[in-house]
Amino acid sequence: MAISPSYPPQPGVPAGHALRHPHWWQRRSVRYGALITLLVLSGLVILALVREQTGTEGFLVGLGLAVFPVPLLIAAFRWLDRVEPGPWRNLVFSFAWGACAAALIAIVANSFATRWIATATADPSSADTLGATVIAPVVEESAKAAAVLLVFLFRRRDFTGIVDGVVIAGVTATGFAFTENILYLGTAFGTDRLSGGSGLTSVTAATFFVRVVMS
Repeated sequence: MAISPSYPPQPGVPAGHALRHPHWWQRRSVRYGALITLLVLSGLVILALVREQTGTEGFLVGLGLAVFPVPLLIAAFRWLDRVEPGPWRNLVFSFAWGACAAALIAIVANSFATRWIATATADPSSADTLGATVIAPVVEESAKAAAVLLVFLFRRRDFTGIVDGVVIAGVTATGFAFTENILYLGTAFGTDRLSGGSGLTSVTAATFFVRVVMS
């Protein structure tokens, strides 16, 4: 009678226990795919919302002007992390999260909260003020901070100090401001089209100076 040879158990696996394959939702490819899908869908929704408010021409103008500070800010945060730089994929995720997911969360949450306050108090003007001064900062900063938490939880080995958190937060805020700037600049361009403003005295130029140059 032939006897099958016995093989030693693999390191780290107790004897008598078979190897367990990870569930499908624990696979890295599935998680990356879900994350990319989430960011792409968020980006498409943000694109539609901003374009609806600014119009196609305003959106293109806002996009062209809003992109100016992005390379400078990314380079500045990359320089800050020059001693022990983290991988680029973390920066790409952070920027995409700020520009797409965090911006969408802020728009939806702020709109819902403002409408709820207006309905509850029957005072739309106070609801707008309360939403802009109290609700919006909490919602927006929490949505942006989620990127730092996600990178810390799932890419903890890339966190070697406080600077890593500062860089992730800064790049996320850059992405968020990028989307905001498209909306503000596109809206300002639409205002100039209606009023006939142009040049350095236009609303677009003033908005660009305040939001891009000064901020």
